[in-house]
Amino acid sequence: LVTGDASFSVDAIKLAEDTLKTGEVIGISVALVVLALVFGAIAAALLPVAVGIVAVVGALGLTALVGQAMDLTFMVTNIITMMGLAVGIDYSLFILSRYREEREHGLDKIEAIAAAGATASRAVLFSGMMVALALVGLVIFPDTVFQTMGIGAILVVSVAVLASLTLLPAILGILGDKVNAIRIPFIQRRAPQKTSHATGGFWVWMTRVVTRRPVISLVVGVAVLVMAAIPYFDANMGMSGISALPDDL
Repeated sequence: LVTGDASFSVDAIKLAEDTLKTGEVIGISVALVVLALVFGAIAAALLPVAVGIVAVVGALGLTALVGQAMDLTFMVTNIITMMGLAVGIDYSLFILSRYREEREHGLDKIEAIAAAGATASRAVLFSGMMVALALVGLVIFPDTVFQTMGIGAILVVSVAVLASLTLLPAILGILGDKVNAIRIPFIQRRAPQKTSHATGGFWVWMTRVVTRRPVISLVVGVAVLVMAAIPYFDANMGMSGISALPDDL
């Protein structure tokens, strides 16, 4: 016990906790600075971070329930924190930016929230669904570590989407233009421009090809995914053991 699994587990858990604290401090601090520069207002910068934190807390609660039915490794906390802050900030940033644009284009508060919901929120919903679907690949892997990562990530992405579609619009409905409070000097937003319709480029070409030949596109896409999944059946699983820890432990 002194030189084996017990000592290894203690050091591994402590390392994960220390890494989590460091990541939270650095990640949230950098995110706040970047968001403040993007929005030019402190209040707007705080909203995406708040949604990310809500996603993390909610996912941790759901993970506690899942943990009653199956074993999860301690790294689920790290995965939830990392993914929760990432997607929570990303999704709410997208919706909040669209709301502010619509307000600048002259829509009133409720109409701007509705316009952001009909466009940015819809994109967030489908994006979250695709992310969760992709993460199922970790859950079906016959290893507790991978399954823990997959379950934690799926839960936090789902909560982040739910918070972005419900909590964020509710906050915007309460704050209104106060979301632009505490302006940062010397950072001025550009004047709103009319939305231009893309007429060229790779993604426009790809969209046209797929919509004109949906069946062929589906077959090609599935074939590529199946080929990418072939290595799964030859995977050799094992634990890295003590070599995964820093030399100073």
